Amino acid sequence: MNEEKHIEPQSGTKLVILASSSPYRLRLLKRIGLNVVAISPPYKEVEIPGLSPLELIKHRSIEKSRSVAKLHPNAWVIGSDQGLTFENVLLGKGHSWEGSFTQLSVLSGKEAVLATGLCVLGPNTERYELNVQELKFRELSPTLISQYVDFDQPLDCAGSFKIESAGPVLFEYIRGDDPSAIEGLPLMRLTSILLELGISFLR
Repeated sequence: MNEEKHIEPQSGTKLVILASSSPYRLRLLKRIGLNVVAISPPYKEVEIPGLSPLELIKHRSIEKSRSVAKLHPNAWVIGSDQGLTFENVLLGKGHSWEGSFTQLSVLSGKEAVLATGLCVLGPNTERYELNVQELKFRELSPTLISQYVDFDQPLDCAGSFKIESAGPVLFEYIRGDDPSAIEGLPLMRLTSILLELGISFLR
């Protein structure tokens, strides 16, 4: 999905800001050599009746970006939101050992969708992308789940897994066009946007 909206040009130094406190997303941007500052967005996540899980991810991605852009109008702002959808329900983070254990127990042997919204705001531009990864969890025994949660401590991850660590042991397959999205940001699509907008990276 791709959306673009023109807004009034802004002037000044074009600082690049990650509208997130996620260390995983910051690590991904550092991986491609992007000179970026991370700022936790003031936007507060709330449930919005009537929105589907994917619509809610879109809304949160855009609003996180806009909340930071209001404070730094001369910057490029990169925002994102991610959630695992299962049976049309949006699953967030486990938050605790017990919460992560329960999530993975419910997902054992099931298919789910990991959706990652990406929003880039800047002078004269507002861009939005949605990346979707199809996941199939293997049949997970309580022992394997317990061992995994102890090992990876995925309490702050949507769906309670870290694909960049031991997370692959949980899955039969993952299908999608940008594996970095599972870690927090679809880097292939993001770098395409950065190139189109003339934002430097690999430095």
